[in-house]
Formats: sequence, structure tokens, C-alpha cells
Amino acid sequence: MTFHTHVRLEQIPFGIDETFFQEEDRKEARAFFRLPPDSVVALSVERISLRHKADWAPPLELIGQMESRKELRNILFIIAGGGQASDVSLLEAMITQMGLEKRVLIFPNFQPEVKRKLYQASDFYLSIVDNFQETFGLSILEAMASGLPVILSDFSGYRDFITEGREGFYIPTIWTEGLPEFLRDNMGILEPSMARLYLSQMVAVDLEKLRLAILQLGRDENLRFRMGGAAKSRAYSYRWSNIILIYEDFWAKCKEESRHYGQKPLEPPDILIGDFPSTFSHYPSRRLSASHELSLTDYGRQILGSSANLVRYEDVQVCTFPDLENFLLDSLIQQPRTVANLREIGWKVFEATRGQVDFHLIWLMKHGVLKID
Repeated sequence: MTFHTHVRLEQIPFGIDETFFQEEDRKEARAFFRLPPDSVVALSVERISLRHKADWAPPLELIGQMESRKELRNILFIIAGGGQASDVSLLEAMITQMGLEKRVLIFPNFQPEVKRKLYQASDFYLSIVDNFQETFGLSILEAMASGLPVILSDFSGYRDFITEGREGFYIPTIWTEGLPEFLRDNMGILEPSMARLYLSQMVAVDLEKLRLAILQLGRDENLRFRMGGAAKSRAYSYRWSNIILIYEDFWAKCKEESRHYGQKPLEPPDILIGDFPSTFSHYPSRRLSASHELSLTDYGRQILGSSANLVRYEDVQVCTFPDLENFLLDSLIQQPRTVANLREIGWKVFEATRGQVDFHLIWLMKHGVLKID
């Protein structure tokens, strides 16, 4: 018996409901959430989950730095979304620890009918994702349909949504070239949410670019209006009335193509098994390489010797070594160094593997301590 294999991959996006394009009373929406009339609101609507969505610690640390420099003026941040009590409590604890209770508001587990009010009460939208679980982002399209400019991680499917500088801003991301041994050798047995947590800890967002994007949209009403209008126009193509037509066209093509195969059985395709960094190499903007030259940021020099103040999750602490971290930081006090050089001296002094050194470097980049020159 002859088997025939025919594999077809069609990329069709999710759709959004038409109601998100309808105008709401902005004053009423603001009054509903008791927001100051003159505030500029940066909104994030997503699942509140460190393991499944986004690590809020680095953005909150950045907001704390901006607050101390009095850069934020009347900008408020709202983090809204569903989440388990433990995840919400963790986020609340971080906000309290950083003294940001009046600057960052949490609105967890709201009723569905409130979502449109959230968008209408806000001025721009943030989604700083670092998790490989996120491949699309419906809330981004909902925000765009509501007329909000967006600030997004340049990550995975997010980069399909906007044109840089037109409907919003992309924030560059960087990831590792290879997994550290503790993760590579255990990917098959790690609980999936734990594996996602470790992988996301090796994704760093450019916090300085994030800072500049927040300030641009936070201080320029005309820019928000222009980008918000462009965002709404861009979102029209994602209405379900348009997406369903794409599905119907695809189904019709499949029906026509199936006539050429008759009753011949199809051989199932092989399951693709490969290494994780290669399979997902296209997710970040770029990956850390041996030739990259790293240096301390101003924030890094400020906290040198007191980096224990950075948010450190218990699950991640078992993967880091304070002596190695301090050594890497001390090595950069006088001059920038290449990743290759840091790997070399890390091995000579501590017998730290390339994967261990890279994990520490990207984690420090994630928290804005190091940067690529």
C-alpha cells in the first residue's frame, strides 16, 4: 500500500469582538475606577501569573527608579487580570516592598463586563511579556480596538501587531543561545510551569527603551491620539467578521485539494523533536552571543554591593550563585567585557560552565543591572 503525506500549515489569527470598537464614556469609566481626572493611565490586562505570563519584577523595579527620579509625574499604572490568590499576593507584596502602592494599582479577577471600561479609562497599553507560553495576545488587539497605543515586547507573535513608531513601540528582547545544563538536562521531567519560569528568567527586556517609551506616551497627548487612531485602524482587520471569512476560504481550499487524494490513506507526519533554543530562536529580538560586550548600567553601579535588593524568587535562587554573580559584577567595574571573556574567567575562577555564566548575565540584564554596549 502506498502512503501519501500532505502537510499544510495555514496561519490564521484569532479574532476580537466588534464591541471593543464601540466608544465608551471616558469620564464615566474613570469615575468607575476612581481615577484622578488629570492622570495618564498605562494599562496592562493579562493573566497575573509569574509562571504563565510575565515577570513583573523588572518593570516594577524600573518604575521604582523612575519614581525616585520624579520622572513619572501624573502617570499611573493599572495591572488587571485573572490570577490565583498566591500570584496576586506576590504581585501586591512586590508593589508594597518597592513603595509603589500609589503609583501601581492592581485590579484582579474583574467581571467580564468591566473590561471595556478598563480600556476606555486608560491612555496607553503595556504588555511586557517574557514567557514562551505567550504566542498571540488578544488583550493587545482589544486595547488597540479601543484606541490605545501600545508598548509591547518584541517577542513571538507580538511583532505581527504593529509597525514600530506608528501604533506604538516595540521593546527589544534578548535570550540565550543555549540552555544551562541544569535546565537542558531536565526539560523532559520538569513540571511545565516550572520550566516556563526558568526559561523566562533568561529573557531580558531592554528596560531603558521601555523607560523612554513610557515617558514618550505618558507626556505627549498628541502622540497618544495619533498612535491610538492608527492602532484602532490596524485592529479592524482582526474583527471576527473578517477572520471567519479567512477560515471559510481555507476550508474551501482544503475541500478542493482533498479531491486529489481520494481514499488513499495519509501517513502521519513525524513528531518534531529538537532542542528548545533552536526551535524558539525566532521569539526574541536577538540572542546573547560570545562577541557581545557587556557593561554595568547606571542602576547597576548604584546597587553594586547591594544587589540583594533585586527581586529574587525562591525557585530561581537555587539556580544562581552569589559568589559567581558578585565576581561577574566586579569584573565589569573598570571596563566592559565580552561575553566570551566573562565565560572564560567564570570557568577559571569557579569552574562555572558557559550555561551557568550566561544564565547569570541575562538575569542581571533582565533586572537592568547590565547592558549590551
